[in-house]
Amino acid sequence: MKGFTSILSSPSVSVGDPFLLKKWKTTDTGTLRAGKPSSMTLSFINNRSRIKTLRDDGLTAPSHMATTAGFTLIELLVVVLIIGILSAVALPQYQTVVARTRYQQLVVMANNIAKAEDAYFMANGQYTTDFSALDFDFGNSTPLQGDAGTYNAISIGKGFACVLRDYAVGTVQCKSDYYTDVPEFQINFDSHTRMCHNYHWRGSVAQRVCRLETNTQAPARTNSEYETYLYK
Repeated sequence: MKGFTSILSSPSVSVGDPFLLKKWKTTDTGTLRAGKPSSMTLSFINNRSRIKTLRDDGLTAPSHMATTAGFTLIELLVVVLIIGILSAVALPQYQTVVARTRYQQLVVMANNIAKAEDAYFMANGQYTTDFSALDFDFGNSTPLQGDAGTYNAISIGKGFACVLRDYAVGTVQCKSDYYTDVPEFQINFDSHTRMCHNYHWRGSVAQRVCRLETNTQAPARTNSEYETYLYK
């Protein structure tokens, strides 16, 4: 047993011996459990203590222990605020572009009907309120029932309708009953007057469409039901 004790206390024993490393394992306070370590063992212990201290202080950490920091409440609020500002600016512009595209489809329909009416007038000396009398193929259209025969109307496409007025012969009006942001377009054949009608219930997007399409800011006339913008 003497020899065994002297071996444990010898400073020249190899650091790599697992039995000795177990005996010389340090506690959190850095004290040794047994024996007197060699200078190499102290260096190994000091290095481990230094790494542990730096890791606890947050100055350095092994790559496998790295953590990802989350967002703070202030950062999230700033992001939400930016998204809200962009939405407030971009959404009305997007709605206006979509409404103008659909409104221009109404303009094309009305212009085609006006050309067919001009051809009918040259052949008969008057305009007609009967779509079937016009030399024009309206494609997939459906006749609509008017109010006691006051006008003839057809439905063209999804939610689009055009009307030939009985009480204002020589007038066609195309509108959208499906898209509320789209104003109505009207042509008077005799005067070649073109109008953009915006009913107040359609909202500000339809008003912007009329102003942009007619290149005017103020309506030519207005009442409690609608406002009319004239093309220049």
